[in-house]
Amino acid sequence: LYYFNGPFGLMGEHITSRQQVRKGGASASLEHQGWFLQASYVLTGEDATYRGVTPAHPFGSGRGQRGAFEIAARYSRVDLDPDTFTLGFADPNSAASSARAFTFGLNWYLNKALKAQFNYERTDFNRPLKFGADTRGHEDVFLARLQVAFWLLAPTERIPSVGRPGWLQGAFPIARRPTPERQRGDVL
Repeated sequence: LYYFNGPFGLMGEHITSRQQVRKGGASASLEHQGWFLQASYVLTGEDATYRGVTPAHPFGSGRGQRGAFEIAARYSRVDLDPDTFTLGFADPNSAASSARAFTFGLNWYLNKALKAQFNYERTDFNRPLKFGADTRGHEDVFLARLQVAFWLLAPTERIPSVGRPGWLQGAFPIARRPTPERQRGDVL
């Protein structure tokens, strides 16, 4: 489920996973639950969409052009079927039966094809877990990634540049005529 209005975005999802498992002579049908809810806001005012943000002023396209910046927050939770542990499919001393995570992020859209993402996430486990010689009830992580969005382009289009002649523009030979299965704008 998602909702976008101007620079504001809201998204959520719930999932139920059912599995038939077997270990030694034991077998069971396990059901796990998970969900998340996230909100985002584009600080530079562009519209937020399910496919991301297209900066009004791509990075490097002129003086003071920095792309678009978006902040985001997410809460997520997972709960494993208690039978996972009581029937011996997982060790309750080394695995959590539930966890919740808080994520805070900054997305930098340099242009419509290039995004840098920076996230801090804290995951709290329902019980302390052993990590090597250390035992702790939570995990903190900082993640960074650079994402290039490849999509099918019409033969006359090119991937947008970030203002430098030839930089990224036309660097990927993916231009093809759209087919009924792959329409212009589809993400690979």
